Amino acid sequence: QELRKKNFAPTDELEVDEVYKSLIRKQTAQEQAQLEASILAEGIRDALVVYDRGGALVVVDGHHRLGMAKKLGIPVVPIQEMDFGSTDEARIWM
Repeated sequence: QELRKKNFAPTDELEVDEVYKSLIRKQTAQEQAQLEASILAEGIRDALVVYDRGGALVVVDGHHRLGMAKKLGIPVVPIQEMDFGSTDEARIWM
């Protein structure tokens, strides 16, 4: 995979693939509260990792941050685009 420059994207333009989402551990209520407090205090510091799959930006890392951004009404988030040769390569990276 090749790392690309950091950018920003509207939250409603980011896609969540259920295959990747299923690989992520669910947050506890305490973890969700901590994430919410952190984002409210400091914004989203770490970019969501995404890749372009046929013109759609698919989230590989940052599902919890994306969900919280949507909950809080944050319209744009930082993203880091990566190039993956296949869905399997993205899954292995996760």
